[in-house]
Amino acid sequence: MSTSQPAATSSEYTDVPLTNMRRTIGSRLTEAKRDRPHYYLTVDIEMDKVLKLRAAFNKAFAEKDKGAKLSVNDFIVKAVGLALADVPEANTSWMGEYIRQCVSCSLKDR
Repeated sequence: MSTSQPAATSSEYTDVPLTNMRRTIGSRLTEAKRDRPHYYLTVDIEMDKVLKLRAAFNKAFAEKDKGAKLSVNDFIVKAVGLALADVPEANTSWMGEYIRQCVSCSLKDR
C-alpha cells in the first residue's frame, strides 16, 4: 500500500503523485524505449472530406482576406486540441516523481 501526497494544483496544471505501481510502470516503459529496438508504422487515411472543406474555406478566405490559407495541418492541430479537451488525461507529462496533467487546455470556442 502506498502513501501518496495529495495532488498539487495550479490554474494551469495538476501534479498527480506517483504510486509505487505507476513509478514501476514508468520506469519499465522508459527502459523499454531506451534499450529495445523499435519499428514504426505508417497509415494511409481518407482525407477527401477535409480537403474539400479546406478548399471551401480557402476560397472564402481568398475573397475576404488575401493571403490567408488553411493547411491540412491546421485541421489536424484542431482535431488534436479537441481530443485533448475531451480527454485531458491524455495531455500529461512524466516529470520523474509525479505526473503533470494540463487542466487549462479547454477549447471554449469549439
